[in-house]
Amino acid sequence: MEKYEEVKELVAQLQIPVEFAMLGASNPVMLRGRLPERREEILAALDAVISDIGEERLRSYRVNLHHL
Repeated sequence: MEKYEEVKELVAQLQIPVEFAMLGASNPVMLRGRLPERREEILAALDAVISDIGEERLRSYRVNLHHL
């Protein structure tokens, strides 16, 4: 969960135009968007991950990734 909290802080604080992407296979939630245009949408998605998914579900996802 700490990873998503840190990414949320990064997205909230970035002040330069940038293409943000969390697309790795080890991420159960894929996020992509241009900052600052989609900042609020990305922050809302990260909030949902933090509040709704939970550490146990994230751990289960990682454990079941057989291709890594």
